[in-house]
Amino acid sequence: LEAAGERVNVFSRDANAGRRVDWLIVEDGQGSVQFRTTVGQYLMANVDGTCCADHTSIEHPSTKLRLFRVPDEVSSTRFSEPDCDEDNNSRRMELWMIQSVHRSFLSVDSANSTMVCTKEPGFWQSNSGDLSLTYTKDTTPRRLHYLKAWQRQTVDYVLKQRERYLQFNLKTMSVREALNFVKRTPYFPFRVGRPGEPAPSVRSLCFRVAEAARDAGQPDWVQLVALVHALGNVVPIVDMKTKIEAENDFDWTIITRSRVVGCGAPTCSPFSEFRSLNKDERSNEYSSPQGMYDLHCGLENVLMTWTGPEYMHFLLRHNQVAIPEEGLAMLRYFTLGDWHTYNEYEHLENADDRGVKAFVGEFDQLRRAASRDGELEELSDGECDRLWRQHYGYIFEKFGLDGELRW
Repeated sequence: LEAAGERVNVFSRDANAGRRVDWLIVEDGQGSVQFRTTVGQYLMANVDGTCCADHTSIEHPSTKLRLFRVPDEVSSTRFSEPDCDEDNNSRRMELWMIQSVHRSFLSVDSANSTMVCTKEPGFWQSNSGDLSLTYTKDTTPRRLHYLKAWQRQTVDYVLKQRERYLQFNLKTMSVREALNFVKRTPYFPFRVGRPGEPAPSVRSLCFRVAEAARDAGQPDWVQLVALVHALGNVVPIVDMKTKIEAENDFDWTIITRSRVVGCGAPTCSPFSEFRSLNKDERSNEYSSPQGMYDLHCGLENVLMTWTGPEYMHFLLRHNQVAIPEEGLAMLRYFTLGDWHTYNEYEHLENADDRGVKAFVGEFDQLRRAASRDGELEELSDGECDRLWRQHYGYIFEKFGLDGELRW
């Protein structure tokens, strides 16, 4: 049992508490399972939301748990292409829920890696390779989105999306108008288990990240990029065809981790258990580390997965926004975590890329800290208007971004 790479802590009523033990998952023959330690303790999921390890009766109801496998909700025909066999990794990395008799779910308190019970589902990722269960913030909708991204995002797809959207003929509007358009769009559409609780909006996310950059003393052009970085979400609102595609198939505007297409994806790429679904990964031309690119060609010359930030990067260029190149690089590459965090794609980067890598990674960390689910509060119309009038309007005017832009 792990969370964030660390073993999960469970409160013990044993006099010898503190020692590390291993857990066994044992079926009770009545449709439930029990978690038992190798020293004879049982995991108890209590009605008050606490969990503990205790030498209790094997029949105690609080030791009875139910395991539920969470399917990826994709038709089995997704593996029907020739020469495409299902990658066993997708099975090994499935999500599970663990429910107690009190209808609560086993989760982990991230502050101290302690096992707790919560009303909303907690998800555990199985790994049959090392027989472990790892608590994850992942959800089924997020896995499904990444699965579709692996399926869709190929060289051919990206080129077609560029041809379609880089005409910038959808609408003419200002950034402030775009911010108001996305005030009801949830910034994290993968939330589960919170019925009736409104999710913070993309508009609030943009202002919160911009305020975080401002509080950190970042230059005004960094604050500008922070305020527009998620506005690719406006495209399905202003373009009906994109909206229909997003609702029925794949929404490329959602901010997720990106990768370079046209060469083999790193093994550490998010949800790489689905990589076998990508036809480019089976192509001799595109599956090698170098793929179709020259060594050290520079990331500005590669094709990246088509995402909302990628669209916004080209939109600022098209509208000739006068911010430093570092800002445009920050906007395009902050989702490329394999590069700025794990040093992948070094064979493609050039000197300019190396010069901005640390800066891009810092912006990504700032954004992730400002957008943690459960900590981001929704801003009212009045609060957003005040921030614009008192601060951000002047920045956008300074850089020639206060008027109407082509989207």
